[in-house]
This record gives sequence, C-alpha cells and structure tokens, in this order.
Amino acid sequence: MFLNELNIIESKAFVNLVRELANLDEIFAKEEEKLIEEYIDELTLRDQDIEKQSLEEIKDVFNSSTDRIKKIVFFELIGLALVDGEFEHKEEVFLKELAHDFNISFSRMLAFVDFFRNIKSVYDFTVVDYESKIKLIKEYAERLVS
Repeated sequence: MFLNELNIIESKAFVNLVRELANLDEIFAKEEEKLIEEYIDELTLRDQDIEKQSLEEIKDVFNSSTDRIKKIVFFELIGLALVDGEFEHKEEVFLKELAHDFNISFSRMLAFVDFFRNIKSVYDFTVVDYESKIKLIKEYAERLVS
C-alpha cells in the first residue's frame, strides 16, 4: 500500500526481510509466495537483481531509514505473517524482536494486527459499496503508519 515510499536500497532489503519472515516456519505457503511476487512487482524490481542479505545487513539498511519507512515495512510484514491465518510462534518472536529494533510499540503492533484482521472480516463479509470501504481502509492504514 505504501511501498512506493521505499528507495531502491530499502526495497531490496524489504524483499529480503519478507523472505526471512516467510521462511521462518519452514513452510513457504502459496499465499506467501504470491505476495512476495506482488511485492517485487510493486517495487518495480526484478528478482534476479535482489542480492541476498543477512538479517543484520537488512537491519542496518533500516536503521538509517525514517520512522515512517520502518512502520511501513513492519505494517507489510504483519500482513504477510497473517496471510496464512495466524502467527506461528517463530513469526511472533521474529516480529516482536523487529518491532523492538524498529522502535515500534507493542500497542502499535497490535493495531497493525487488528487492521489486517478487520480487513479480512470486512472482505469476507461483503463487497457491497467496496469502493468507499477501500477508501476508508487506505485512510485508516495511513493513520497507522504516520
């Protein structure tokens, strides 16, 4: 939703971070794979141009990023973690550590989780007047990452 705000270095680090999270549970779900492909497309990257980075290298990239970029990255990671249903224990630990590294409060982390759960329930429930719902969702997401 906000990935266009990442620069090229942050974009490549983001894809590496997404892969780290997706592979934590050693189950690479089809939904996760599809989402990673969508991220790469949205970031206008080519998979072959993304060099593998260690977690420490990734964190170093984001240490010099703005708080907003860190929130955007973390927001997207929460969405990825929830795409296959619930947090696995390893995902939860990983995200809590990353939230600490990114200086994201536990309450903000919970707000991100609530956002994705609420979106899923709205999406599952109805598509009536979906355009106004999408607008409201974008506005709510903007408030969360600001």
